[in-house]
Amino acid sequence: MSILQPKLTSLEYSSTLYRHILACISQLAEVDGATMSNYLDDLFPFLIKRISDPKEREPSLKAMYCLVRHTGYVVKPYQQYPELLDTLLNIIATENSVPVRKDCMNCWASSGLARTLR
Repeated sequence: MSILQPKLTSLEYSSTLYRHILACISQLAEVDGATMSNYLDDLFPFLIKRISDPKEREPSLKAMYCLVRHTGYVVKPYQQYPELLDTLLNIIATENSVPVRKDCMNCWASSGLARTLR
């Protein structure tokens, strides 16, 4: 992560590089979610900002989903980042791409809020 994180926040990156870095982060979360949980405070604000950009939305949502799923980071994202719920619901309501809406719904459901709203 010490190598990936500076590249992720760099202003000079291509969308292909961005997708690959997020794919690596997703794989790291799958392999060792406990270690990746140490980086959530740095990654989540970045990912929340990126899901607002339609060009970066899909890979950001996939990475967020993997991080939540494999680190057990549930309900806390909505407490720490209150704008996240509005952002996700807005994407679900307005996004034209079905795969992106599906990724967004997966992210929303896996982070535990869907269960608390029942």
